Amino acid sequence: MSHEVVFVVDTSYSLRICHYEKVLLFLKSLSDVVVRHQIEVGLMGYADEPHDISPIQNYDDEDVYKLRVSSIRKMSRYPWFGWTNMGKAIAKMIELFNFNKPKKKLGVVITAGKARDHDDLMSIIYEVRKRKIEMAAVAVGFYTDANEMAHIACSRKNLFYIAEGFDGLKASLLKLIMYHFCKAE
Repeated sequence: MSHEVVFVVDTSYSLRICHYEKVLLFLKSLSDVVVRHQIEVGLMGYADEPHDISPIQNYDDEDVYKLRVSSIRKMSRYPWFGWTNMGKAIAKMIELFNFNKPKKKLGVVITAGKARDHDDLMSIIYEVRKRKIEMAAVAVGFYTDANEMAHIACSRKNLFYIAEGFDGLKASLLKLIMYHFCKAE
C-alpha cells in the first residue's frame, strides 16, 4: 500500500521569519527520506487562503523536492500579513488526497498561531476523521492553542511542540512517517 503526506505550513503573521526559515530547512532535511522511500508528498502554505500548493507527487530528485519547499512564500502583505485560517487550509489539504486508491494518508500541520476560523476548523477536523486521514500537529513557538492543537492531531503521540530547534522534531516525525506509512513495505 502506498502512502501520501501533505505538509500544511503556516505562513501568516503569527509565524516569525526566523521560525519560517527553520520550518523550510526542516522540510528540506526530509528530502532523502522522501526520495528513498518514494513517499508521495504535497506541500502548501496558508494564511488568509491556502497558497503555493504543490499537488501530491513522487520526487525522484532531492533537489527538485527542496526547490518545491523553497517556493512556499511567507505572507508579508501590509498591514495584516495574513490571518491563520487553518480550517480553510485543512479543507484544501483534504482535496489534495487521492481517495480513489487505497493509500495511507497523513496531514502535517505546522503552525505558530491560533486558528482565526476556529469553528470551521472543528467541523473540518470531523471530516478528516471521517475520511481516515491521520494528522500530526506541530506547534512552533508559544502562541498556539493547546486544545486546538490536540484536536488537530489524531493522538497525543502526533502532537509536537517546538520552542526553539527542530532537531527533535525530525526524529519524531520521521518515526511517525516510517512506522505508520512504511511498515508495509
